[in-house]
Amino acid sequence: MYKVLIVDDEQYIREGLKTLIPWENAGFQVCDAASNGIDAIEKHKTMLPHLMIIDIRMPGMNGLELIERLRKEDPNVHFLILSGYADFDNAKRAMTYTVDSYILKPVDQDELLDYLHRLRSILDGEQEDRREKMKVGLIQALHSGTVTPELAEHAIRYNLMLKTCQVLVIELSSEKKTAEKALYRMEALLKKHFEASGRGEVVPMGSYTGILLNEDIIQEEDRKALHSELIQLLGSELDFCAAISSPVHSLTDVVHSYQKCIDLLAFRFFMPGEDLLHIAPDFPSLEQEIPLDLEEFSETLLIALDVGDMEAAQKCIISMGDGMFQARYREQDMKLGYAQIISTAINKLLLSLPTKHDVIQDARGRIVQLYQQQSRFDLNRFAMRLLSDLNRQIKSSNGDTSLKQLIEFIQRNYHKNLKLESLADSFNYNNAYLGKIFRNYTGEPFRTYLDKVRMDRAKSLLEQGYKVYKVAELVGFPNVDYFHFKFRKYVGCSPSDYRKAHSLQ
Repeated sequence: MYKVLIVDDEQYIREGLKTLIPWENAGFQVCDAASNGIDAIEKHKTMLPHLMIIDIRMPGMNGLELIERLRKEDPNVHFLILSGYADFDNAKRAMTYTVDSYILKPVDQDELLDYLHRLRSILDGEQEDRREKMKVGLIQALHSGTVTPELAEHAIRYNLMLKTCQVLVIELSSEKKTAEKALYRMEALLKKHFEASGRGEVVPMGSYTGILLNEDIIQEEDRKALHSELIQLLGSELDFCAAISSPVHSLTDVVHSYQKCIDLLAFRFFMPGEDLLHIAPDFPSLEQEIPLDLEEFSETLLIALDVGDMEAAQKCIISMGDGMFQARYREQDMKLGYAQIISTAINKLLLSLPTKHDVIQDARGRIVQLYQQQSRFDLNRFAMRLLSDLNRQIKSSNGDTSLKQLIEFIQRNYHKNLKLESLADSFNYNNAYLGKIFRNYTGEPFRTYLDKVRMDRAKSLLEQGYKVYKVAELVGFPNVDYFHFKFRKYVGCSPSDYRKAHSLQ
């Protein structure tokens, strides 16, 4: 609602205007009334109305003198003059102060409502212009760390910030945060989702995107709900991390909270990804020195791998991660430590298992992927998956080359109507036995493995721009609907959505 201040020395005029006009239907609200010019000046200072309806003839300071004085202080307020006299000279003088209109008493309700509807359209346009200017000013304030008095006043006057709000800052994953397309895509999605519904203002800040939320996100379940909402909105195409502030009550608080959120995002690697970041991890004090023997971790891990004890290997991985965290390792140092420990253990394992060279060499090639993990929890999960895969392959690589030949056959002929029964005959195996050793070797049933091979090829074809129906045919699905079902099951989205998402990257 736009605020209206009525100024007239006659009480029945003031009360009549307040009660007889359906202000809210026109988008306005009478915030107060003044009986003279001095009273009007004081109330203007505290209420900052959008519109002032002023009588010309008042004792002491007349309406034109009041308008002349207020116009020097406030170039944005709108004026409507009321007068019981059709005085051309007064009307002409009023126009020099950028007065909107001149209405004679007694006020015609339809005439006043017609003016209010026209003014509302003007104010809506001015509000949008000021909102954009405000956003530019806010961006400058966030960069400089200070809020100018003019910016703070505009925020209050034009309802650009509610009494309380919260700052949400979103950062794309490291490999995408410098990609302009990804940033523009995220900004567009957030604006459509939050600004269109009036839930907040989106403020782009380079590699970060800030949102001034007009709602309270305080409880843990609220944060998790908002985090899930962001995941659903941005999708798998835009991997992100987000931090949220406590409630703030001024633009100065907004600036300080924004910087706190940026600081929080610096800790993203050390915190779980199921919630919005809202508190920094409790690191040990700087004075505390905790010795860390990386070689001991490597020896423990080697023994676990050598005897195939994955539970012991997992305990070792968790222990060394906790140790690095306590020793205040930074992200890159922690990743390097993991890579060194696992590499050393695998290299020593190769000395005792020279016949497993190919399997161990494959595991060594995957170690570089440790550096791509987004959090220490992802780092632990990937390290365990790598070691579990290595352990399984060592156990299953018993010199029988038939399974390798079968895998290669599937890779070449995935588009054909492959069935385990037919392949068992071709490779001289019992059907049930082949299914069992195939699962032990790959970690997956035959049908699941074939489906994933097909889905990997389907994703590649979709990324090249092939039509969905053509991709289905090329990867061995004559039924397009069944292909849709399988693709969504393994990839998590429809083929069409995957194709669109890739084209935006």
